Amino acid sequence: MQGRKISLKTSEHRWIKKLTDLTTLLDDQSIADILLVWSGFKPGALVEISWTPHAAISREGFHKTVSDFEEVLRKLRLQYALKKNYPKTIRTRTAYTCIARDERMLKKLTAALGEEDKKMRRLKIGVLLGYPKTALAAFANNKQFNSRDLPQPVSKAKEFKFLNFRLSQNWQEESGYLREKAREVKRLSPELYARIVKAPS
Repeated sequence: MQGRKISLKTSEHRWIKKLTDLTTLLDDQSIADILLVWSGFKPGALVEISWTPHAAISREGFHKTVSDFEEVLRKLRLQYALKKNYPKTIRTRTAYTCIARDERMLKKLTAALGEEDKKMRRLKIGVLLGYPKTALAAFANNKQFNSRDLPQPVSKAKEFKFLNFRLSQNWQEESGYLREKAREVKRLSPELYARIVKAPS
């Protein structure tokens, strides 16, 4: 899916920068997913908002950062259903915050999370997260193409740093999707793009 190819306004740059700075709350892939929803590249995103007593951020800092996060989402006019894993323990099931560009898509995403049939739930979520069609079956069936079988020059390509779905046997087509994804992230936030590319594999 292509993004809106918007010309970023000064105010949008500011809120995008605020989002990319929320690294005590979100990992870089989650930040990229939110930006891709905003640009129209992805229909929706699921992100984990968690705090544990051993976190690098205090309780007060966590709640303040969550408030900052909500402000950014509102300023970017994104719809969301916030779920906080607070405090997160090994016994609790992870709850995911749903993010979408409109209320209709948000309702679809929250409904998909509640689907009882595991395979159908994975399939619906994969569609709503914008995964390539060729990768949906691999995700729904919880099967993944072994990335060690990829030619080494391919597996070392920058676009594979943006992989956060299950590859299938059609990995060539999916690598094209990853290239588009990487380009869109770079367009929206060169700083975030550089962080993801430089991160250890």
